[in-house]
Formats: sequence, structure tokens, C-alpha cells
Amino acid sequence: MKKLEKAADAKLGALRRLGIDKEYLDRTVVDSWPDAVGRQIASATQAKSLDRGELVVAVKNSVWLQEIQFHLPEILNRLNALAGRKAVKRITLKILPIRTRKIESAPAPKEPNHIEVEIPDPPEFAGVPTDLQASLKRAWVGNARLNAIRMAMGWRACIACGVPHDEETPLCAVCRGYR
Repeated sequence: MKKLEKAADAKLGALRRLGIDKEYLDRTVVDSWPDAVGRQIASATQAKSLDRGELVVAVKNSVWLQEIQFHLPEILNRLNALAGRKAVKRITLKILPIRTRKIESAPAPKEPNHIEVEIPDPPEFAGVPTDLQASLKRAWVGNARLNAIRMAMGWRACIACGVPHDEETPLCAVCRGYR
């Protein structure tokens, strides 16, 4: 277990040196929303952003908003347990449109394994221990491939940070949270 802890610490150290550790940790909390709330609540909600301990969650309608309010303490505990830290101090629920895909009007997406993508060479990770460099390069290539697949499937690039997202807005949820 100590090797895994050292690898996790080294990964966070590398992210910190790149200046993206906070965004990475916040994004993992937002992405863990469905795991924290379960399939039924996740189908009626969408975590949008985490900023200074406040998690903003879009809720389909007022009925769901009221139901979720009863479960907020439990959800808050689960999110922080999944994050391994007290990342979320409060959850703000807002009645907003939930991201849905129009299956009937969109062409069937290609299987991700059948989409050909061109991946640029990974950057050099100067100052990072050599045993961690290979893992970072694999993660970078995997993330670049995933982003290329998302773009090939019709996602759009955020105009602020360039990260692909599948929402109708020009900004991704993270960048909207900072504006």
C-alpha cells in the first residue's frame, strides 16, 4: 500500500508543479457525483462545478430538488469520503436543464475503439522522478486519446480552456464556475 500512496503523492506533486492540482482534485469531486448519489438521483441531477467548497448541482425540477434536500447531509458525507478529504462544504441545488443527448436526431456514435485519432507526442516531465514519468506519459496519452475521441463524437472544445465538453454552452462547467 505504501507504493500506491507514494505514487499518488508523486502524481499530486507533479500536478502541483504544473499548477493544475486544485482543478484536478475539484474535477474528481464533480465527476464522483453519480457514485455518491446513486443511479436514480444521478438521472435527475448533474454536478456542475466545485468552487471554494461549494458544489453546484443542476436539478431537473422542484420535486427532485425537495427530495434531494432531505439527503444532503448523507450526500455531503459520501462525496467527502470519496474525495478522501473535506472538499465539499456545502451543496447548492439549482433547477437547471440537465444534459441529455437527443438520440433520435444524432447519428449513432462510432465505437470509441474504431475511431482513428492522431495523438501528439507527450510533453517532457522535467523534474519528475523517472519511475513516475512513464505513468504520467501513459496518463497524458490516454487523456489525449479520450479528448480526441470525444471531439470525433461531436463534443465541442471549451473556448476558455480547450477541454472537450458535451454541453450546448461555449464554456465547460469548470470554466463557467470560475466566471
